[in-house]
Amino acid sequence: MSETDDFRILDRGAHVTHWRPAGAAHPVLWSSAIAESSAERAWRGGVPICAPWFAAGPDGRRSPSHGPARTAVWEALVPDGDDAGEGLTRHRLEVRGDAAGAPARLELELTTRRGADSLETALELRNAGDGPALVEAALHSYFAVSDVTAIALEGLERAPFFDKVSGLVRAPGEAPPFGELVDRVHESRRGDVVIADAGWSRRLRIEREGAAEIVVWNPGPDHEPGDVEPGDWRGFVCVEAAVLGAGAVTLAPGAGHRLVSRVRVEPMPAGDAGDEA
Repeated sequence: MSETDDFRILDRGAHVTHWRPAGAAHPVLWSSAIAESSAERAWRGGVPICAPWFAAGPDGRRSPSHGPARTAVWEALVPDGDDAGEGLTRHRLEVRGDAAGAPARLELELTTRRGADSLETALELRNAGDGPALVEAALHSYFAVSDVTAIALEGLERAPFFDKVSGLVRAPGEAPPFGELVDRVHESRRGDVVIADAGWSRRLRIEREGAAEIVVWNPGPDHEPGDVEPGDWRGFVCVEAAVLGAGAVTLAPGAGHRLVSRVRVEPMPAGDAGDEA
């Protein structure tokens, strides 16, 4: 952990579990108080890495859920050259098999970079095999909020989405009904997403690279997982940079794909901020 900010990353899953910028009143990432990390259970919160498939994969039959990357032990690399110094981590993992269940050899590398008010998480996926490989991936970020029912999610007003709760494709413009189960896959390749949180007088600006979709998720009070304490659903929202489904990427031998999620902490404009929680 840095001496200037609260940052923690596990070798298992190359999983960032905590980040609070130096001097910040509130964390940017949320983690469950009862989270555990093992070969069978991924840490609940932070930035889980879903790869090389999302959920049960394109055909709905892949296991484990969200792929093996989030519970495997990654190799921690020592940054050198221009990458040496405070604020950077690198991890590497080799995975066998692709999102379609076909034989494949994939090399994954996860790099994090921290600034005074920003955190970048970058996942590189490279096909090290002899044939094409289909990959899905997501940076399943849990962002801490004062109260999810009181935030505004900006930047997706024009993005159509698949509502996994109803099983229907929805038109743009429908605000997420936080306070009940929200599970949406938005088609959105461009533009930032902003979590406007008046309760904590801040905006979290989420920038993306290499993402064809954005997943928005919160379980609400009736669908909390067993590793989330009752009522803690109010304290986070997942906004995930992803390539999945129709946005999945087929990599030729030697080719790669880079998926990036970058969050910046901004003050709430004067007149919009609420009372500090």
